[in-house]
Amino acid sequence: MDVPEPDLVALTLGAGELRVALVLSTDPGSPGLGCVPERPRGLPAEGIAKQLRNLVEGARLERAIDAGGGAIAIDLRRGPEAIALIHESLGDRSNVLVLDAEGAIVAALHPARLEPRGLRLGEPWSPPEPSDRARDLPGDLDALLALGTALLEARRDAHARARRTALDRALRRAHKRALRRAEATLGDLDRANDVPSLRARGSALLAALATIPRGATHVSLPDWSVDPPGTLEIDIDPAIGARATADALFTRARKLEAGAAIASARHDEAMTEATTIESIRARLELADDAQLDAVEAEAARLRITPAAPSAKKKREPESRSAFRRYEGHGGRVILVGKGGADNDELTFRVASPHDLWVHVRGVPGSHVIVPLKRGEICPPELLVDAAHLAAHFSSARGEPQVEIQHAPRKHLRKPKGGAPGKVIVANERALGLRVVPERLARLLGREPSD
Repeated sequence: MDVPEPDLVALTLGAGELRVALVLSTDPGSPGLGCVPERPRGLPAEGIAKQLRNLVEGARLERAIDAGGGAIAIDLRRGPEAIALIHESLGDRSNVLVLDAEGAIVAALHPARLEPRGLRLGEPWSPPEPSDRARDLPGDLDALLALGTALLEARRDAHARARRTALDRALRRAHKRALRRAEATLGDLDRANDVPSLRARGSALLAALATIPRGATHVSLPDWSVDPPGTLEIDIDPAIGARATADALFTRARKLEAGAAIASARHDEAMTEATTIESIRARLELADDAQLDAVEAEAARLRITPAAPSAKKKREPESRSAFRRYEGHGGRVILVGKGGADNDELTFRVASPHDLWVHVRGVPGSHVIVPLKRGEICPPELLVDAAHLAAHFSSARGEPQVEIQHAPRKHLRKPKGGAPGKVIVANERALGLRVVPERLARLLGREPSD
C-alpha cells in the first residue's frame, strides 16, 4: 500500500498470479475509486502513508459495499483481526479512513477533514448524510479497470488544469509587475525634458556675469537657444551668487541626463519582459498537457513560478492516536492515554461524560477510560482490568498493591492553568488493587514474566 500523491491511496490486490492496484482518490475535483494494472508510484512511504501501510498491508479483502452517503466500505481481515478501509467521496471532504473491529477510526488520510464531518480519531465512524448518488461497484475486473483508468485520467486532467490556472495566474501577476516597473520610469524620463532649459539658463548666466549686480535674486536674460529669441526668467541664490547658480543648473542637468539613461534602460527591460510574458501566455493557451513542462520551464527562466499550495494552506496534521486500546473482560474496550497532553485529549475530547475514568491515586500515570453506555454501571471484572492497566501505566508499575480512584468522566474538570494531565475529581470512589501478573499479561497480550 502506498500514498503516491497526497490525495491518492494505492493498494495492491492479488489472487494467484493476478495483481492489480486498487486506487482511492480523495482529490476534491476527482474523487473516486477503481483498479489499474500497476500501482502508481510517487511519494516515499512515510508519515500517514507508512501508518496506513502498517495497518492494512498483508490483509485479505473480504468484500466491498456501498456504506451510504457516498462512502464505500472495504472489509479486510488481517489474521484474526477484522478492519475496514472506508473511502468517502464527498468533494472537498473526501477521505480514506481505517476502522478497527469496533468501528472506531484509527487512521485518516486527511485528519483535518474529520472535524467538519463531526468525527474524531478513536471515535466510532458514522456514514455521511444520505445522498441520492449510489456508489455501486462493478462486479467484474474489466469494469473496475476501466473505472480506475478513467479515474487516473480525470485526475491527470484536473491536475493539468490546476497547473495551467496557477501558471497563468502567476504570469498575469508578473505581467502587471513588469508594466508597473515600466510606468515607474516615466517620471525620470519626463524630467529629462528639462535638461535643455537648465543648460540654456546656465549658459545665459555665465554669458551675463559682468552685468548681473552682486546680491541679485532674479534676472531676465535673452534666450538665444530658440528662434526667434525669447526671454529667460532666472532665479539666483544670493547666498552663492550668479556663477555658483549657473554651476548648480549644469549639475542638475547632468544628473537628469544620467537618470534618464538609467530609466530608459529599465523601461526597455521591463517592456521586453512584459512582451516575453505575453508570448509565454500565448504558448500556454495553445500548449497540450505534454508541453506544460516546457512552458513552465520557460516561465521559470524569468523567475515566474506558481505559488505552492502549501504556502497558503495549513498543513494537515499526521494521523496520531492519543491513546492505546486494550481488550478487557467480555471483549470490552479499555482506552489508555499515552501521557501528558494525550491524557487530556483522551479524557476531555474522546471520552463521553458517562464513561468511567480510572487512575492510580496520588502518583503520576496514564488516564484510563472505560467506554460505557448511558446509565450503564461498569462490570466489576472490567473495572479490575482497567485498574490493572492504570497501575501498569503509572509510576507505581511493579508495586504489588496500589490504590485506585475512579469516577464518571462528567465529575472531572481541568484546573485553570493546570499542567497537562492534571485534573480535579469530584465524587470519586476508591478501590484497593492487588496486582495479578497473569491478568496484566493477558491484558497486555503477552505471557507473564517469571
